This record gives sequence, structure tokens and C-alpha cells, in this order.
Amino acid sequence: MDNTSTPSDLIAQRVRKLREDRGMTVADLAARCKAAGMPRLTAQVLYKLEGQRASRTPRPVTVDELLILAYALDIAP
Repeated sequence: MDNTSTPSDLIAQRVRKLREDRGMTVADLAARCKAAGMPRLTAQVLYKLEGQRASRTPRPVTVDELLILAYALDIAP
């Protein structure tokens, strides 16, 4: 099996680290995403995106989600 990280894997790691470094909960980030115009990025979706379960790999991140996450975290995509 190939253990190469995908772009979505790297995005998931970066989002989680930035969120945690800023003292934000997943619910906090979900609220920011909703305020930015993407209410479908709920806390549950963000948990899946970040791959928070050991038995799961992060789910793929769409370009639209990447842009909203960057906006919500106040970083460049």
C-alpha cells in the first residue's frame, strides 16, 4: 500500500494544526465557515476532513472548501 500523502491529507493536517494553535475548537471553525458563507462545513464535516478518528483517513477537500477554510483561518490558500 502506498503511504504517500495527498494534497487533501496535507491540507487536513495544516487546518488542524492552525486551528489548535489558535485555540479554536472544531465548532468555532465551523461557525466561522458558516459566517463566511459555507454552512455545510459543520463540525461533523470538519472532524471528517481533519481525519480525527485513527481509523479514518481525511476526506478529500474541495477547492471551495479550501478557500473558505483559508478565509476562516485568515491565511492564504
